[in-house]
Amino acid sequence: MSLLVAALLASTTGAQQPLGARVERSPALADLARSYLALEQAVQSHGFGAVGRARANAEFDQLTMGFFLGSYGSAVERLDALVAAIDPMRADPRERAADALVLVCERRWRAPGATRLELRLTRNHDGHELPADFDEVVLIEARPLDGSPGWSARVRHADIDRGLLALPPLELEAAVDLRVSLRVGAAAPRELWTCEWLPRAPSASSSALLERLARIEPDGPPLEQAKASLEARAKRLRDRLDPNQPASILMSPRRETEELHADLAQLERGVDPLRRRVGDHWRVVQAGKRAFPLRVLAPPSAAKDEPLPLVVALHGAGGDEHHWFEAYGAGRLARLAREEGVLLVAPATGMGGLRAEEFDQLLLALVYCYAIDGARIHVVGHSMGAGLAASLAKERGAKLASVVCFAGGPRGAPPTSTTPPILVVAGARDAIVPHAGVRQAALDWAERGMPVEFRGSDDEGHTLLVAEHLLEAWSWMRSKSR
Repeated sequence: MSLLVAALLASTTGAQQPLGARVERSPALADLARSYLALEQAVQSHGFGAVGRARANAEFDQLTMGFFLGSYGSAVERLDALVAAIDPMRADPRERAADALVLVCERRWRAPGATRLELRLTRNHDGHELPADFDEVVLIEARPLDGSPGWSARVRHADIDRGLLALPPLELEAAVDLRVSLRVGAAAPRELWTCEWLPRAPSASSSALLERLARIEPDGPPLEQAKASLEARAKRLRDRLDPNQPASILMSPRRETEELHADLAQLERGVDPLRRRVGDHWRVVQAGKRAFPLRVLAPPSAAKDEPLPLVVALHGAGGDEHHWFEAYGAGRLARLAREEGVLLVAPATGMGGLRAEEFDQLLLALVYCYAIDGARIHVVGHSMGAGLAASLAKERGAKLASVVCFAGGPRGAPPTSTTPPILVVAGARDAIVPHAGVRQAALDWAERGMPVEFRGSDDEGHTLLVAEHLLEAWSWMRSKSR
């Protein structure tokens, strides 16, 4: 299910149409990701409800297979049905109707000379078990944060189909941020996003920043890594949302531009702006000719020279650097890292994975910025990421304190050198990576003297088991050191 989060934040696009015009539209990856995260939130808040753990896992893996076959519409509808069965709030048909609605906007900022926004409304499916006569008013609002008059549009639910319905253009002259929301009938409004007011278009800021960066010749590897990150961040500043660059949807264009100007000023003075940086942020690591994105969560103590434990989290096939921060229990790994002061990093490895040499470059780039406790470096991975984690245990075992593998793990002959403790967690109902193979491979390594522990779960499948077992895996991992 990893592709879902990569698409989480991708925006569906379409050509601008006159008011009332419709263009056929099929559910997109962004819609699938939204429904997936809604399910994660529902499970975190209410458990599996009347659906039950076994059925929820089985249905999730089945719709995942459909997703990989390109059946996005069916997968979205089945996810929304699961959410409706788990979350008591969805007993209200207006909430179920809202689950199916999508507000499409290609640009989520305004600036002098660019105050007009084009919005389109569509629905992914007919709504889970809506009454036959359901026809509430759907209200879209853009409310200025300073309390000044805003913009709104009303549409009858019956007038919304699976095409793109153009709404009246959103055009306000006020130079303020707007909070955009959607509400069906008298139900509570759903906050969608904030449309920021910028001094100029993101593309103009990007060009200016890149021009300044081009004049800098870094003195040494740490500053070379910093420059590569600033260049990558500047290139994310685009006028329209790019579905191939989901990271751009998570960021605030105004805050990112302000931080880039401050970071660039330091780099121009020969100071590494990433050194000892705390909080949740995005960067890249330059490994030879390849630069891979990296999401970083550094605790407040990272600002000092106190050695930090490090956790490297590897996503599954098709995922990206945001998966471990946003999914797998609605970001449970990030919450654990915050609570315990652990440096957490999640690289976007792509389908090609992460070679051992690139892992070395990742560690080196982090050492440039933080004091890392070499005895407490851990790796956790899911699915494809679990296989990569096991490979790192085999090829870079001397550097690692522990490895956790969810729904995947050791393959082939065990290593002949030192291997860190490995925990393998797999679900007997896994329809993506067969449980029997994962179990047998782990037991084979254990029988040959490798420190491998296998934990199976009878009622769980491929993806939902991660959130269910993450806390126990975290405790096991944090107890290990070299």
